[in-house]
Amino acid sequence: DIGGFSYIGIQRTVPNDDIGPAMAQDFATLTDEVIHKHDLVPEQWVSLYPKMDMKKGEMTYIAAVSDEAVPGATLPEGFVRGTVQPSKALEVKHDGAYDFLGNAWSMGTMYLRAKKIKHKGVPYEKYWNHPQQVSKQDLETSIYFPLKS
Repeated sequence: DIGGFSYIGIQRTVPNDDIGPAMAQDFATLTDEVIHKHDLVPEQWVSLYPKMDMKKGEMTYIAAVSDEAVPGATLPEGFVRGTVQPSKALEVKHDGAYDFLGNAWSMGTMYLRAKKIKHKGVPYEKYWNHPQQVSKQDLETSIYFPLKS
């Protein structure tokens, strides 16, 4: 079971190879424009993936923070708001550098296929810590695949 939450984020479509630098830039912008300006300590740091186009080699992501402390805040241009509904989900835990998150995504996807489990909704990553807090090898990330009821 995963709890729902609302979020503030930046949505972008990028080639798969550019996702790391683009996301780092978007989280820096979120930190400057939302976290510092509203003196916010978000409960969740996440990246949602509403569209993955393997044929084109690009994906659309939303780099986001939960907005429980600033639900009515006016957002700068280019920011989005959204909600993740409470549901059941497959959680894949990943320890270590973000460079290897693709392995965890592959494992989750293959598990869903092998067990013939249907998923729905937008998969997302939740970051339990971040590179400014710990070394790369100590990063902790969960990937959630929301499931059909």
